[in-house]
Amino acid sequence: MVKMVKRSPSSINFDCVIQTFADDADFQKQLMQANVVILPKMGVLHYTGPVFEADTRELYRYLRDHSSDKLRIEIAIRDEDYAEYVAHADILELGKFLVCTLVAPFFVNILSNYVSDKLKYRSTKENPKTTVRAELILTNKDGSSVSFKFDGPATAFEKALGGEIREFIRGVKG
Repeated sequence: MVKMVKRSPSSINFDCVIQTFADDADFQKQLMQANVVILPKMGVLHYTGPVFEADTRELYRYLRDHSSDKLRIEIAIRDEDYAEYVAHADILELGKFLVCTLVAPFFVNILSNYVSDKLKYRSTKENPKTTVRAELILTNKDGSSVSFKFDGPATAFEKALGGEIREFIRGVKG
């Protein structure tokens, strides 16, 4: 059986994101208050700057509307610099997220609900096995980070990614 979640060390943390994307004090403060940041991709197709997966704004609104005050979610780009690209219709590209380890289980739950809700609107006859791709980078209090990349069927998203993250958190605490 192919493993759907790949765990690896990451050099991305909140300080790195703030230095890379926040060019003024107000935006730095906004990103510093977040415990979840949606990250862009770089070097995609003909784009020279950062770009986001299709429907990232929709996902952002969903996450903010369906989360408690425990999650403070931001996008790592100013509105005027925001750009999206569309990949494959049969793949639900969620994107890359920088997440404080403490809120990761809550975030995975809400993200899983988004996947379920999104698939309700897709024809199961046309896309019986929609693939989901996402990367969650968990950052600890000491600034160290671990990447979790999911690439697999939507039906396995919460169980596989959530299980892997819960296992990791137990190891950090224990």
